[in-house]
Amino acid sequence: MKKNIIPAILFFAVLTVSVKLSAANRPADEQDKVIDKVQYRITYRTKSVSDTASRDSTGAYQYDTDEMRLDIGTKISRFYSYTNEHYDSLLDKYAERGDVQVLPDSEAGSLQWVVYKNFPDGKTQVLDNVFIDEFKIIEPTLQPEWQMVDGAYQPKWEVIADSAVTILGYKCQMARTRFKGREWWAWFAEDIPLDNGPWKLCGLPSLILRAYDSEQQYMFEAVGLQQLKGTADIVYKAKYEKYEPISMKQFIELRRKVTPMDAFSAKGIKISVDASAADVDKNELMQHLNGRTPYNPIEIVE
Repeated sequence: MKKNIIPAILFFAVLTVSVKLSAANRPADEQDKVIDKVQYRITYRTKSVSDTASRDSTGAYQYDTDEMRLDIGTKISRFYSYTNEHYDSLLDKYAERGDVQVLPDSEAGSLQWVVYKNFPDGKTQVLDNVFIDEFKIIEPTLQPEWQMVDGAYQPKWEVIADSAVTILGYKCQMARTRFKGREWWAWFAEDIPLDNGPWKLCGLPSLILRAYDSEQQYMFEAVGLQQLKGTADIVYKAKYEKYEPISMKQFIELRRKVTPMDAFSAKGIKISVDASAADVDKNELMQHLNGRTPYNPIEIVE
């Protein structure tokens, strides 16, 4: 049997059901909302570990990759996987013409969440899903307490020599903090005075171009920066209004315990497996559907 065919089929099954449900529940007059205009767009090459127990022959993590984008407006920012948005747009096109069994040529990303900073005002909003169930987490925006590295921006910050690097042509300084259950290291560009960065990271005097946690399970590296000057929109999708409010702690607990079959059954969806057309072991596929999938959240709730 092909090594990765079961997870791929399972993932596609979840996406296909999600597309069908989304198409069925979308009112004809449903409209996405423009909430700001993009002034800057930063593209981050992102590596993440979904299964910390899975290692290669050298003992190194096996990483998933995404192209993440940070769209910064005049008041609001949006951080999302462009890899997933592109993939989802292809699925939506197939769904509109009634063809939901076709797998797009491109690959889907691994990071499903979307993060809005300062929307609603003064809050951070995370949109995420547990298989086919969709949730939103709204919480006050927290500013990490950073320690400066290789500089004395504040007296309490630690100075470590030889930490300055150049990223995208910008000189960057290093800072570190413990935030949301992980220790983070970040490099920020002194010449780009934007208090923002990947995921929920912020609170430094300028834009974060590189960041990773101390275990290197989540790694963000800026590979592109565009000044769009309001020529693109920051959009809040109409479907987000229907997402169920939940706390981050509740979401993580739910994601850890729910199986794909639990999610399907709760929606009254019956899953049958016809393995005759593919190199698939039916029993193994059903075992995956009824089992918990590896989960390594970026945020660790203690």
